[in-house]
Amino acid sequence: MCDLVQKAIQVNLEELFRDGINDVAFAVRSSAVGEDSNLLSAAGQNETFLNCKGIRSIEEAILRCWASAYRLESVEYRRHHGQPIQTSIAVVVQAMIDSDVAGVMFTCDPATGNPAKVFVTANYGLGESVVSGRAEPDTIILSRNHKNELALLDRQVGKKDLKIICDEKGNTKEVEVPLNDRSKDCLDDNIALRVGELGILTEKYFGNPRDNEFAISKGKIFLLQSRPVTHLHNWTDFELTHELDSPVVTSTDIYTKANTGEVFPNATSPLSTTLIAKSLDLAIQSNFVKRFGGSFIVQPQINRFVTVSHHHAMLNVIDTMLSNNEPEISAANRAVDMAVFGHIVTTNEMLQRGIQRFGTLSYFKKT
Repeated sequence: MCDLVQKAIQVNLEELFRDGINDVAFAVRSSAVGEDSNLLSAAGQNETFLNCKGIRSIEEAILRCWASAYRLESVEYRRHHGQPIQTSIAVVVQAMIDSDVAGVMFTCDPATGNPAKVFVTANYGLGESVVSGRAEPDTIILSRNHKNELALLDRQVGKKDLKIICDEKGNTKEVEVPLNDRSKDCLDDNIALRVGELGILTEKYFGNPRDNEFAISKGKIFLLQSRPVTHLHNWTDFELTHELDSPVVTSTDIYTKANTGEVFPNATSPLSTTLIAKSLDLAIQSNFVKRFGGSFIVQPQINRFVTVSHHHAMLNVIDTMLSNNEPEISAANRAVDMAVFGHIVTTNEMLQRGIQRFGTLSYFKKT
């Protein structure tokens, strides 16, 4: 580390803490450019050092924070997400809070983004046990109305079998939580509501939902860090699975892959979905115009016969196989079942749906 930086660190710390600098424990936290945003969170990719005492210990931790930006995990994370490999990294030096309780608070449901719920997770000791997942914390869910008024909605007491504390040697260590304390709530209702209110203030200030780290010492709440809730607007697995699904015209349709599965055995690509499946459907719709004349109208805006669901092309059973019906299940129905499915599928209920839609006059009688 160059002399200029060393001197700046010492002068500023001495100005803040006077002669007691060697008696204060510090947290040295990395904060890389592009580390935390609405889309990406590199939490845990770069180093953070706790309970650093003395100028030399702080300087060493700063150097290791800088170096951590180029360790394998951090470099691969940036490369994978299209960020510059060569990046700048700031280091924040904070006085450590000898916390009784610490944890993480989301100003919305982190899974669904629902702003009507505020999630607070907490454990005894330092928040590292919560952030790292080394202990099962308490979870408090607060309800939130349009006026940002909070109320206790739900509470789940975690096992809290261990906590992380600072020792006298300037290190952190894991210790077991006494059995009597494990079954107790580490946050009472009043403190939980105050933590939630602090989260709403950070949300108003930054203008988006926040992921906050907090510590509580002797009843006083300290905000340690605030970052945007990551991936809040990313697509869910459900949305990705059903992105290209065809509109469902009625709730009585039945779909099958029994025939299309031979042509499209795997999930179809967006190009196949929009081009091939659509072309097949329009071809069948045009054929129905020839069969039924003006009573059938081509609807190019929907896939009526060859539909797409879960990225798989499927046939509409009612429209394709039950458009020529007799009053009862016929030999023709059974023949189609065997040809398409390999076994009898048509039931009286399915037949009645077809009759309701197309009537009982067969195609051959119409012509």
